[in-house]
Amino acid sequence: MRISLRILLINFVIVALILGSSVFAFYSVMYNVLISQQSRQLVSATNNFIYVLRSIIIECEDEFLALSPNEVETILQTNNLRTNNIDFIVQMIYF
Repeated sequence: MRISLRILLINFVIVALILGSSVFAFYSVMYNVLISQQSRQLVSATNNFIYVLRSIIIECEDEFLALSPNEVETILQTNNLRTNNIDFIVQMIYF
């Protein structure tokens, strides 16, 4: 039973083509899946950042509006703040 060289060569080429096409298909599918997952995570992180930033800005505005105009003048003249959130805002307005 002698296997012909031509049959071995044809089988090897067929196996190589099947493996090459399967590697290409796997790579393209995985690339698309990873890119879409990364995009979703990036959008989610951006939304979380915007939510936290807006909530901090709202807290700062609420604290600033809670102060009466007389207190604002006194705070700006003495440079003495009682609140934590609006420290940087009042300092920026003062300077």
